Amino acid sequence: MLFNYIENRAKLRKQRGIFLDTTENNTQARDFYKAMEMSEAYHMPQLF
Repeated sequence: MLFNYIENRAKLRKQRGIFLDTTENNTQARDFYKAMEMSEAYHMPQLF
């Protein structure tokens, strides 16, 4: 899966984390991130 590839690359490069953003109402994406054990780092009311 693409996400696993990105996560593994970040670990190999000793990066501190992976940052993603999505709109608040994109529940499908947010549920996916939660299922991948990710957490919210910040809240942005509007993307643009």
